[in-house]
Parts: sequence; C-alpha cells; structure tokens
Amino acid sequence: MALTCSLNSSARGWNVHDKLVELADIQAKRVLALFAQERQSGPILVKLNTVIKDYANLLLKIQELRFDVGLDEYRRGIPQNKEADRKTQEQVREAIENVEKIFRKHKIPQQIGN
Repeated sequence: MALTCSLNSSARGWNVHDKLVELADIQAKRVLALFAQERQSGPILVKLNTVIKDYANLLLKIQELRFDVGLDEYRRGIPQNKEADRKTQEQVREAIENVEKIFRKHKIPQQIGN
C-alpha cells in the first residue's frame, strides 16, 4: 500500500497530520499487542523496544508538525539566567542615567519617538 500525502487537505479528505495520527494509532496497537505477547511468553521481546521507539518518534513528529502549523502553542519558555538578567537591567538603567546626565549637561532636549 503506497501512502501519498499533501500538506493541505486534498480532494480525498486527508492531510499529512491526519495520516500521521492514523499511523500512530496503528503503531500504538502494535506496541500493545507486542507487550501482551511479552507478558504471556515471559522473556523480553527485543523488537518491542524498536516498536516503542518508532512510536515515540512518530508522536514527537506529530507534535512538531502541530507546533509548525499553529495547531498547538509552544508554551515552554527559553531558559534564563535571572542573575544575568538582573545585572543587564542594572547596566541598562545606569547607561540611561548617564545619557540623561550628558543631555542635561549639554542642554540637549530629550525627545521620545521620532
């Protein structure tokens, strides 16, 4: 069976996201089936590890696609160093004060905007 997809909805009524979700559902069933087989047979099934990894990667790709096309909003912030931010803010404040002193000393009118 050949899978052909487009990024946008087609006349067939599906898109890449929908197909990936369908494939994830199939992969989830495989994981459950192999896990049940492993529980019944006793020894660890090495192929279950591969199927789980493939399923996890597929889920990550789906989520990445959802972020890329705007279906989901990325809510994790960029890690920040609060101490460095505090120091930077202090340096900016000092720089502004120094510029204001220079403007007052040379009697330069302070304008905001254009």
